[in-house]
Amino acid sequence: MDIYNEAFTNNRLGLGTAKAMIFFIIVAIITIIQVRLTKKKEVEM
Repeated sequence: MDIYNEAFTNNRLGLGTAKAMIFFIIVAIITIIQVRLTKKKEVEM
């Protein structure tokens, strides 16, 4: 919601885009870690 408000309500599209990209990178890193841990546990079974 903060990203949306920053971009459209405050009319700062660049800052909203930067926040969205940082958020995407963080979520992608967490997802990659989770997938690797899940695959590792699956192989052990």
